[in-house]
Amino acid sequence: MPTDPMDLDPQHLWQSQPTEYDPMTLAQIHHEAERLQTRVRRRNLREYLAGAIGILFFAPVVIFSHSWMMQAGAAWVIAAVLYILWRLSRVGPSRGAIPAAETQGAALVDFQRAELTRQRDALRSVGTWYLAPVLPGFALILLGRWFGPPAAHRTAATDHLIIVLAAMIAALMLLVVWLLNQRGADRLQRRIDEL
Repeated sequence: MPTDPMDLDPQHLWQSQPTEYDPMTLAQIHHEAERLQTRVRRRNLREYLAGAIGILFFAPVVIFSHSWMMQAGAAWVIAAVLYILWRLSRVGPSRGAIPAAETQGAALVDFQRAELTRQRDALRSVGTWYLAPVLPGFALILLGRWFGPPAAHRTAATDHLIIVLAAMIAALMLLVVWLLNQRGADRLQRRIDEL
């Protein structure tokens, strides 16, 4: 005889359903929190180093270029890099010490969820605070090259072709950076869901 639906306990049915993934232990969450902080510190260090190299690369253009467009573009890129590094310093480091796994289980889970959410949101919005600020500077540099005299031993047509190719390569690189960051944000969302 079939079971009467009124006799079924909804809580028991809900709890007996198979889970999509095994729940993490507090020790695993603590380890993941430490790992995330280490990865964020290393990423930030790489970004600060890349920013310093970018500033050193564009500074001579500001000082020595004979094209006001290229000088303005290089100055814009330097200002954008400084803004990016400042913004990274705001979203990059963690908001405090990792709670101990043994003493504060709920605090540890909340801490890790908040950190993952902050990093996910930073990656999702990378187009606005990381990529967009440098675009006007790059555009001015390319326009300065376009309207300036061709490089030595090149015709104007060859020089313009090289400028167009450089613009296409730069656009492709920016797209790849954006896509990689969106993929990273998706990975962080999966880790948030696992908590």
